[in-house]
Amino acid sequence: MKKEILLVFTLTILFAIGSPTKIFANEPADITIIKGILRDSISNESEPYATIKITKANNKDKAVGMAVTDDNGLFSQKISGKGKFIITFSSVGKATISVPFTAKGEKEIDLGTIYTKDDVTQLKGVEVVAQKLLVTMDVDKMNYNMADDPDSKTSNVLDMLRKVPMITVDGSDNITVNGNSNFKVYVDGKPNAMISANPSTILKYMPATSVTKVEVVTNPGAKYDAEGVGGVLNLITSKVAGAQNISDGYNGTARATASTKGYEEDSSEVFRRENSH
Repeated sequence: MKKEILLVFTLTILFAIGSPTKIFANEPADITIIKGILRDSISNESEPYATIKITKANNKDKAVGMAVTDDNGLFSQKISGKGKFIITFSSVGKATISVPFTAKGEKEIDLGTIYTKDDVTQLKGVEVVAQKLLVTMDVDKMNYNMADDPDSKTSNVLDMLRKVPMITVDGSDNITVNGNSNFKVYVDGKPNAMISANPSTILKYMPATSVTKVEVVTNPGAKYDAEGVGGVLNLITSKVAGAQNISDGYNGTARATASTKGYEEDSSEVFRRENSH
């Protein structure tokens, strides 16, 4: 029996935190990509997961861009505007350094290889500064402090995940954790079946300001009840008085139409999940 099935799924999520208009705001025309590689000057080994902060030369306290070096020490970060900037690198066990550069409207600036080591007196044009790390490592997980990244103010969670080490989001918005597409999503330490079932769609419409930290667990144990999955993403949400929390609930609608030899049926359902207290 030949069957034709048409499924239309529409999902709408409303948040009191953040502004949807900011998420889809057009990027300025004068965008420059700053890239390069960070290495240890003694061993020449790459420096993975180092925090990168870019500021205007005349305002070192306000970041205009932040990123993290990848597994091979490579970095790439967009900035807007022209002028003199300072890029700062911080990583555990290494001296924090900053290097000046000038943007003149180029599409891309390759800073080449940046070397870091303990003895900063041997690094020409380098200044020691203090900086909070975007990435921190625990025994069983990696933490990305999303609230400290200025890009989170104008982005959604899915776009921010593109910057998180061990997470890959391809051009079709497919997410993998440590190279594995089989993972679970937790919210504030609790499993969330709805996001786990359709993470790309839901996280795309979730403002990044609603999440303060992303925990990436690549080897989840019994604590996460995630046997057989490649990893766990635990979204730690903003605790703002009077604002709706991600884990408070989700609203959505689904409509399905099935046809078998002229037979059609329409149905709709409103999904709602409330926290159990």
